[in-house]
Amino acid sequence: MGQPVTVHHERRLYPITHGEELILGRGRNCQIRLAHEPEDTRVSRTAGSFSLLPDAVLVRNLSATRELYLVAAQTPDRVLEPHSATTSLPHLTFDLVVVGNCGRRYPLRVDASRLTATSTFRHPSRASTGEKLTTPGIADLNLTPARRRLLAALCGPLLDGKDEPATYREIAVQLGLNAGHVRNSLREVREMLADAGVPGMVAATADASPDLRIALARWAIRNEVAADSGLVLREDRHGA
Repeated sequence: MGQPVTVHHERRLYPITHGEELILGRGRNCQIRLAHEPEDTRVSRTAGSFSLLPDAVLVRNLSATRELYLVAAQTPDRVLEPHSATTSLPHLTFDLVVVGNCGRRYPLRVDASRLTATSTFRHPSRASTGEKLTTPGIADLNLTPARRRLLAALCGPLLDGKDEPATYREIAVQLGLNAGHVRNSLREVREMLADAGVPGMVAATADASPDLRIALARWAIRNEVAADSGLVLREDRHGA
């Protein structure tokens, strides 16, 4: 009997084994290596992973900056933000899509149709018991109008098609604030999100000082906090 769960990529089959994590990405150490011949630098060296739950596949986005997309029949595409995770439920077959330069797609076809029939696990998966693997949205949080304006200003360049969100200084100039105040306020928002279970909002170690603006901005855009950024900023300039 073959493996209950397999990943198909470029005419090769990769089994997912219970108790192990199957890593995918551009790096040499990935079990599923993609986007390396020729090298597509938009694809993360360690992009994501697959592992098995009793009745589903757990998909993790291990990238610090790039999204992954879970694509299945008859349902909207599911976006996995950096450092987030989701189960495949209710789908037993699906594609995990990695997007590279110029919109090139690297699909990985996952077939878990035999998983429930062959699994020897007796305890329920986290998804079936109701544990949330997705991150909270705007409705789950209490963001003040002032914090929404800061987030709108942060996201402005991304919404205009640029590659990076606004700097703290740029936000300060735009809103007539002190740059230190902007930095501290957005740090408080990130800490609030981290406490609510949003991944990637705080440094992994105490001595690390990564630039986490992009993670915060992507969360804000995904949750439509910055959808009316132009209106918000115009109101702020006129003191409304």
